[in-house]
Amino acid sequence: MKEIRVALFDDNDIRRDGVELLLKTTEGYVCCGSYEHAGNLVAELHDAQPDVVIMDIDMPGIDGIEAVRILKGAFPNLPVMMQTVFDHDEKVFESILAGATGYLLKKTPPVKLLEAISEMHDGGAPMTPEIAAKVLAFFAKQNTPEP
Repeated sequence: MKEIRVALFDDNDIRRDGVELLLKTTEGYVCCGSYEHAGNLVAELHDAQPDVVIMDIDMPGIDGIEAVRILKGAFPNLPVMMQTVFDHDEKVFESILAGATGYLLKKTPPVKLLEAISEMHDGGAPMTPEIAAKVLAFFAKQNTPEP
């Protein structure tokens, strides 16, 4: 099985180190880059050559949503999973509109994170169940006739 190369952007050192360790110690995954901000995003991704990117939203300087916009301009086919504590509708939809491929909350268990990375690598769009419910409710509301 070919290893899935993952680049990680998160300003929380403990969180970033934990995900990096998870990737390094799980067969089939490799952390090819771990960054605390997205200031050099394009150059870092060019060097790291990831298959998948995990992006935090709330980072200093360029936030994760803007980073996805920049990333998609340079690497339009690179899948990006937002991973954050935010489940607010605004952040969810801004991320999707920016080009995010998946959206997981940081409370997602490690095994589910690994499954989501694999799913995204295989062309899927993984979402935490709470986020998927928000997306479905939004589209259902769009199709509801006005009284």
